[in-house]
Formats: sequence, C-alpha cells, structure tokens
Amino acid sequence: MKNLKVSKKLIISYAFVLILLVVIIAVSIGNLISIRARVEAFYNGPFKVLNAANTVNSSFEAMQKSVFRAISNTDPVIAERALEDSKVYAGKIQEQIPIIQKDFLGDQAIVERLRAALDELAPQREHVLELALQNQKEEAAAYMEANNVKTIHKAQAELDELIDTADRKADELIVSLRSEQMEFIVMLSVLGTASVLISILFGIYITRSITRPIKELETAARQMEQGHLKVDVTYRSKDELGSLSNSMRQMSEKISYYMDEISRAMQQLADGNLDIPGCDGFQGDFLPVQEALFIVIDSLNETMAEINTFSDQVASGSDQVAGGAQVLSQGVIAQAGSVEELASTMSEISRQVNENAETSQAVKTAAGEMGTNILACNQQMQEMKAAMGEINSCSTQIRKIIKTINDIASQTNILALNAAVEAARVGAESKGFSVVAQEVRNLAGKSSAASKSTEALIEQTLDAVAHGTKLAEETAASLMNIVGGTDDMVSKINQIAEATQKQAEATEMVSIGIGQISDIVQTNSATAEESAAASEELYGESQLLKSKISRFKLHM
Repeated sequence: MKNLKVSKKLIISYAFVLILLVVIIAVSIGNLISIRARVEAFYNGPFKVLNAANTVNSSFEAMQKSVFRAISNTDPVIAERALEDSKVYAGKIQEQIPIIQKDFLGDQAIVERLRAALDELAPQREHVLELALQNQKEEAAAYMEANNVKTIHKAQAELDELIDTADRKADELIVSLRSEQMEFIVMLSVLGTASVLISILFGIYITRSITRPIKELETAARQMEQGHLKVDVTYRSKDELGSLSNSMRQMSEKISYYMDEISRAMQQLADGNLDIPGCDGFQGDFLPVQEALFIVIDSLNETMAEINTFSDQVASGSDQVAGGAQVLSQGVIAQAGSVEELASTMSEISRQVNENAETSQAVKTAAGEMGTNILACNQQMQEMKAAMGEINSCSTQIRKIIKTINDIASQTNILALNAAVEAARVGAESKGFSVVAQEVRNLAGKSSAASKSTEALIEQTLDAVAHGTKLAEETAASLMNIVGGTDDMVSKINQIAEATQKQAEATEMVSIGIGQISDIVQTNSATAEESAAASEELYGESQLLKSKISRFKLHM
C-alpha cells in the first residue's frame, strides 16, 4: 500500500470505513429485523395467548359468578339477566380458545384438556341454568356442587397451567429478546469500536504516510535554504510524495554537482590554472551560470595572455631603454669631459685676451714714447702678431670643440627621441620614463642652443682676432713710418685697444656660455643616470610581472 498513489490510499481508507459502516448498518438492520420478528412472535404468541387466557380466566370467573347469581337470586328478571350474562361470557371463552390453540407455544395437550373441560362444563352449566330458570334453586345448587364444581376446578387447573406456561414462554421470549439485545449491543459496540479503531489506524497511517515525507521534505528544503545543498531524503515510494522525494534528491544532487563544479573551477582559478576542463551538464537556469563561467575563464585566459605578451614587450623595451640610457650616460660623461676641456681652453683664451688688453693699454700709454722706443715697439708688435696667431689657433680649436658639442647634443637628442619612442611603445607604465626622455631632449636642445651661441661668439672672436691680426700687420708695416705718423699710430693703437676690449668681452660671453653648457651637461648626466636607474627598475618590475603571470596555466 506504500507504493499506491495518495488518492488511492484515501479512496481505500474511505471505502474501508464505508464498508464497516455498511456492515454495521446491515448488522443493525438484521438484528432489528430479528428483534422485530421476536417481538411479533412474542406479541402473536405468549402475549396474545396470555391476553386470551386472561380473558378466558376473567370470563370464566364472571360466568361462574353469573351462574351463582342466577341460582342465588329469586328475582326472575335478575336470574334471566344472569343467564344471559353467563351465555355471553361462555361465548367469549369460546372465542378465545381458538386463539389460544393457534398461538400457544406450550404443550397443546393443555389446550385440549382445557377445551375438553370447558366442553364438559357447558352442558352442566346449561342444566344448572335451566334449573335456576325453573326456580329449582336447591336442585340447581346441589347439581352444581355435585358436578360443576369438579369440572370448574379441572378447567381452572388447566387454565392456570396454560397461563403459567404462557407466562414462562413470555419470560423466555423476553429473556431471549434481552439476550439478543445485549448481543446486538455488544456486536454494535464491537463493530463500532473496530470501525473507530480501524478508522483511527487508517487515519494515523494515511496521516503519517503523508506528514512524514512532507516533514522530511520540509527539513530538506530548510537545509537547502540554509545553504546545505547535500540533503538526505530517505523516503522512497511510487506515490506522489515518493516522486516528489525523488525530484528533491535529484535537485539536491544536481545543485550539489553544479556547486562542486563551480567551486572546483574557482579553486583552480585561485590556484592559477586557467585551463579548466569539464563544467558540463548544466541545465535550465544554470546554463547562463555555465556560460558566464566559460566567459570568465576565456576572458582571464585572453587577459593573462595579453599581460604575458605585454610583460615580454616591457622587459624587451626596458632592456633596450636601459642600454640606450647607458649609452646616453656615457655620451653625457664624454660631453662633460669635452666641456671641461673647452672651459679650460676658454680660460686660457680669456687670460690671453686680458693680457692683450693690458698690453694694448700699455701701448696706448707708451704711444707718446713711441718715437724713442720704435725698435722696442716693433719687437712688441711682432710678439703681438705671434699672440694673434696663437689666438687664431685657439679659436680654431674652440671651433672644433663646438662642433664636438653639437655632435654630442645631436646624439643626445637622437637618444632621447629613441627613449621617447620606446616609452610610448611600452605604454602607461613608462609615463615617468617618457617624462625623463623629454627632459633629456630639452637638455639636448639647450646644449645645442648654447653651443650654437658659443660658436657665434667664437666666430666673433675669430673675426676680432683676424681684424686684430690685420691691424697688427698693418701696424708692423707702418712702424718704420711711425715717426712721421704718430697721430695716425695713436689712432690705430686706440682701435687696437677697443678691439682688444671687445675681444675680452666676447671671451667673457664665451666663458659664460661654456658655464651654461657645463651646467646642462651635468643635468644631462644626472638625468641619464636617473633614466638608467628607472629603466633597470622597469626591467625588474617587468620580470616580476612575468614571474607572477607564469604561475597561471593558460588554455592554449
């Protein structure tokens, strides 16, 4: 019955209860019919017999009294009436005898004896009544005493026995009815109790067969509500609740499978494994979860692959940038050395120019004495010419140094441009390095501008030296005529002094430009060192990033 449907269980239980009710009703009807039959038997048997016997008994007594009244009363009217009454009572007795004979349940011989006694008494009574009508009272009384009294006693004895027998039969029927009533009550009680107990048992069984699995399913549902997906549903049956239990078990198993697959995938993702097989068998509303999981895994694979590629590019670029920074640093160091040499040369030129200025002042002072010291002046002019040659030679060397500075600035600019290109290719992570490359380019531009300014000053110095040399040659050529042209010589010496002063000023400007170049070179050197350090740090970070990414196993 466990595997029956709940509806069939209810139908069977209700049908069984209805059958018990029908049985009880049938038994009740049967017992009522039986009791009715017994009551009818009692009514038609002992009751009617007793009623008839009592009627016979009372009529028999009344008849005897009428006979005695007819004998004892002298009034003929009363005697006639008593005679009529006795006949009436005798008729009633005769009417009841067939009823007694028909329905008497005792010995019919008693009825026969009673009938015989009454038949025997009838002519005796008639004879007594005739004597009484003839006013032969004493003869009637004597006849009655001699004959009727014996028959009356005999009939009364039979009638009493008949009444006693009828009473016994009535009592027996009543006892039987009471016994049957008790049996009926006991049977109804037993059947009612049995039906109630069976109904209770069926109710308990049906209730438990429904409530137990429902409680188990409710407990399982609460456990799943609290996050315990692996629930144990033990109820098994082929009814609706068994089907529901099977569905609950399958749902628990599937959801547990889904969560295990998701947990396994998440754990492998946490362990760095992006090549995750499986995650199949998702159904219904869990299909979007499976698709989202695959999308996340594929996205992580693509992202990690791109990061791995980018880290390789960053490592390569940072390595190249670091090499370029090293070359730039070496170039800047060489440039600094050249600038130092240029500064030293310019210091010497400045010293010589200052000496020339002092000499020019001395020549100017000694112009008045030129006539007397012409030979000494000629010698000094030769020395000045030689000094001018040295100045020209130094100017040529300075021009070469300026060219070297321009080459260094151009190379620095190219290196800075390459560094900027590499930084742009690396991406957002090299923003600081790009700024450093731009600063290097700016410093290279400033170095180029300063070298060009210095070159212009040197050109002016060379022009001034050439002009001074020319003046010195002219002065040397005119020394022999100096006596005749002292005024002209003084004028030329003044021009030489002014030119020398301009040369000193130009030399001072060149010294200032070289100082600026030196500062720029020092800045370039520091920037190159910082760029090299940043490149090394960037390379180290890219290697660290690559090592971090290497722990992920990508799906190829």
